[in-house]
Amino acid sequence: MAKRKIQSSRPEVETEVVFNNPFADLQVEVPEPPAPEPPPPPPPPTREEVLTQALSPADQALLKEFAAKGGGLPPGIGRDGKVVVAKGPQVTLVIQKKGHKGRVVTLAHGLKELTFTEQMELCHAIKTALGIGARFVDGVLELQGDQRQRASEWLSARQYRCRIP
Repeated sequence: MAKRKIQSSRPEVETEVVFNNPFADLQVEVPEPPAPEPPPPPPPPTREEVLTQALSPADQALLKEFAAKGGGLPPGIGRDGKVVVAKGPQVTLVIQKKGHKGRVVTLAHGLKELTFTEQMELCHAIKTALGIGARFVDGVLELQGDQRQRASEWLSARQYRCRIP
Protein backbone atom coordinates (compact mmCIF):
# COMPACT_ATOMS: atom_id res chain seq x y z
CA MET A 1 0.00 0.00 0.00
CA ALA A 2 1.18 3.43 -0.84
CA LYS A 3 0.72 6.11 1.76
CA ARG A 4 0.66 9.75 0.92
CA LYS A 5 0.14 12.73 3.06
CA ILE A 6 -2.11 15.43 1.79
CA GLN A 7 -1.95 18.89 3.17
CA SER A 8 -5.27 20.51 3.70
CA SER A 9 -6.12 24.17 3.76
CA ARG A 10 -6.10 23.98 7.51
CA PRO A 11 -2.50 23.56 8.70
CA GLU A 12 -3.45 22.14 12.09
CA VAL A 13 -5.09 19.04 10.53
CA GLU A 14 -2.99 16.55 8.65
CA THR A 15 -4.92 14.00 6.71
CA GLU A 16 -3.46 10.71 5.64
CA VAL A 17 -4.97 9.16 2.53
CA VAL A 18 -4.26 5.58 1.59
CA PHE A 19 -4.31 4.58 -2.07
CA ASN A 20 -4.90 0.92 -2.87
CA ASN A 21 -3.06 -0.17 -5.95
CA PRO A 22 -4.98 -3.15 -7.41
CA PHE A 23 -1.92 -4.11 -9.47
CA ALA A 24 0.59 -4.12 -6.63
CA ASP A 25 0.37 -7.90 -6.11
CA LEU A 26 0.21 -8.72 -9.78
CA GLN A 27 3.29 -10.59 -10.90
CA VAL A 28 3.73 -10.46 -14.61
CA GLU A 29 6.06 -12.94 -16.22
CA VAL A 30 7.38 -12.01 -19.60
CA PRO A 31 7.55 -15.11 -21.77
CA GLU A 32 10.85 -16.09 -23.28
CA PRO A 33 11.08 -15.49 -27.00
CA PRO A 34 10.38 -18.68 -28.93
CA ALA A 35 13.38 -20.74 -29.87
CA PRO A 36 14.23 -20.62 -33.55
CA GLU A 37 12.83 -23.52 -35.53
CA PRO A 38 15.34 -26.22 -36.37
CA PRO A 39 16.39 -26.38 -39.99
CA PRO A 40 14.47 -28.86 -42.14
CA PRO A 41 15.97 -32.32 -42.45
CA PRO A 42 18.10 -32.96 -45.51
CA PRO A 43 16.32 -34.56 -48.45
CA PRO A 44 16.58 -38.33 -48.71
CA PRO A 45 19.39 -39.56 -50.93
CA THR A 46 18.55 -40.34 -54.53
CA ARG A 47 18.69 -43.87 -55.86
CA GLU A 48 21.97 -43.16 -57.63
CA GLU A 49 23.58 -41.79 -54.43
CA VAL A 50 22.57 -44.87 -52.48
CA LEU A 51 23.88 -47.18 -55.18
CA THR A 52 27.22 -45.40 -55.43
CA GLN A 53 27.76 -45.48 -51.67
CA ALA A 54 27.10 -49.19 -51.16
CA LEU A 55 28.58 -50.87 -54.24
CA SER A 56 32.10 -51.51 -55.40
CA PRO A 57 33.30 -49.71 -58.56
CA ALA A 58 32.98 -52.91 -60.59
CA ASP A 59 29.38 -53.39 -59.45
CA GLN A 60 28.62 -49.73 -60.17
CA ALA A 61 29.89 -50.11 -63.72
CA LEU A 62 27.80 -53.26 -64.17
CA LEU A 63 24.66 -51.52 -62.92
CA LYS A 64 25.28 -48.52 -65.19
CA GLU A 65 25.58 -50.84 -68.17
CA PHE A 66 22.44 -52.70 -67.11
CA ALA A 67 20.50 -49.43 -66.65
CA ALA A 68 21.71 -48.17 -70.05
CA LYS A 69 20.04 -51.16 -71.67
CA GLY A 70 16.69 -50.22 -70.09
CA GLY A 71 16.71 -52.38 -66.99
CA GLY A 72 16.49 -51.52 -63.33
CA LEU A 73 17.56 -53.58 -60.38
CA PRO A 74 16.69 -57.23 -60.87
CA PRO A 75 13.90 -58.53 -58.60
CA GLY A 76 15.25 -59.98 -55.38
CA ILE A 77 18.39 -57.81 -55.41
CA GLY A 78 18.60 -55.02 -52.82
CA ARG A 79 20.17 -51.61 -53.29
CA ASP A 80 23.31 -52.81 -51.57
CA GLY A 81 23.69 -55.68 -54.06
CA LYS A 82 22.68 -58.38 -51.58
CA VAL A 83 19.97 -60.94 -52.25
CA VAL A 84 16.75 -59.94 -50.51
CA VAL A 85 14.61 -62.76 -49.16
CA ALA A 86 10.95 -61.79 -48.85
CA LYS A 87 9.61 -62.25 -45.33
CA GLY A 88 5.96 -61.32 -45.80
CA PRO A 89 2.95 -63.56 -46.28
CA GLN A 90 2.70 -66.03 -49.14
CA VAL A 91 0.52 -64.60 -51.91
CA THR A 92 -0.81 -66.86 -54.66
CA LEU A 93 -1.78 -65.11 -57.90
CA VAL A 94 -4.30 -66.87 -60.19
CA ILE A 95 -6.57 -65.72 -63.00
CA GLN A 96 -10.29 -66.36 -63.22
CA LYS A 97 -13.09 -65.68 -65.73
CA LYS A 98 -16.04 -67.36 -64.07
CA GLY A 99 -18.51 -64.94 -62.49
CA HIS A 100 -17.05 -61.85 -64.14
CA LYS A 101 -19.06 -61.83 -67.40
CA GLY A 102 -16.20 -63.47 -69.31
CA ARG A 103 -13.65 -60.87 -68.26
CA VAL A 104 -10.33 -61.97 -66.83
CA VAL A 105 -9.44 -60.97 -63.28
CA THR A 106 -6.35 -61.75 -61.24
CA LEU A 107 -7.00 -63.03 -57.71
CA ALA A 108 -4.37 -62.62 -54.99
CA HIS A 109 -4.99 -65.14 -52.21
CA GLY A 110 -3.18 -65.06 -48.88
CA LEU A 111 -3.91 -61.52 -47.67
CA LYS A 112 -6.62 -62.39 -45.12
CA GLU A 113 -4.40 -61.64 -42.10
CA LEU A 114 -4.19 -57.96 -43.09
CA THR A 115 -6.46 -55.60 -41.19
CA PHE A 116 -9.20 -53.73 -43.02
CA THR A 117 -7.15 -50.53 -43.04
CA GLU A 118 -4.07 -52.33 -44.37
CA GLN A 119 -6.18 -53.96 -47.08
CA MET A 120 -7.54 -50.58 -48.19
CA GLU A 121 -4.09 -49.01 -48.21
CA LEU A 122 -2.65 -51.93 -50.19
CA CYS A 123 -5.56 -51.78 -52.63
CA HIS A 124 -5.14 -48.04 -53.19
CA ALA A 125 -1.37 -48.35 -53.60
CA ILE A 126 -1.52 -51.17 -56.15
CA LYS A 127 -4.29 -49.41 -58.11
CA THR A 128 -2.18 -46.28 -58.32
CA ALA A 129 1.09 -48.06 -59.10
CA LEU A 130 -0.23 -50.41 -61.77
CA GLY A 131 -2.98 -48.15 -63.16
CA ILE A 132 -5.70 -50.80 -62.92
CA GLY A 133 -8.91 -51.44 -61.03
CA ALA A 134 -8.63 -53.37 -57.78
CA ARG A 135 -10.80 -54.32 -54.82
CA PHE A 136 -10.86 -56.67 -51.84
CA VAL A 137 -13.63 -59.28 -51.66
CA ASP A 138 -13.62 -61.56 -48.59
CA GLY A 139 -9.88 -61.11 -48.02
CA VAL A 140 -8.99 -61.78 -51.68
CA LEU A 141 -7.53 -59.00 -53.78
CA GLU A 142 -9.12 -58.79 -57.24
CA LEU A 143 -7.21 -57.03 -60.01
CA GLN A 144 -8.72 -56.24 -63.41
CA GLY A 145 -7.10 -58.19 -66.24
CA ASP A 146 -4.28 -60.70 -66.27
CA GLN A 147 -1.85 -58.89 -63.95
CA ARG A 148 -0.04 -61.90 -62.47
CA GLN A 149 3.48 -60.89 -63.53
CA ARG A 150 3.14 -57.15 -62.81
CA ALA A 151 1.42 -57.74 -59.46
CA SER A 152 4.03 -60.34 -58.51
CA GLU A 153 6.87 -57.87 -59.14
CA TRP A 154 5.07 -55.08 -57.26
CA LEU A 155 4.25 -57.27 -54.25
CA SER A 156 7.75 -58.80 -54.19
CA ALA A 157 9.22 -55.30 -53.93
CA ARG A 158 7.10 -54.87 -50.78
CA GLN A 159 8.40 -58.03 -49.09
CA TYR A 160 5.54 -60.39 -50.05
CA ARG A 161 6.39 -63.89 -51.20
CA CYS A 162 4.56 -64.42 -54.49
CA ARG A 163 3.67 -67.65 -56.22
CA ILE A 164 2.14 -68.03 -59.68
CA PRO A 165 0.92 -71.63 -60.16
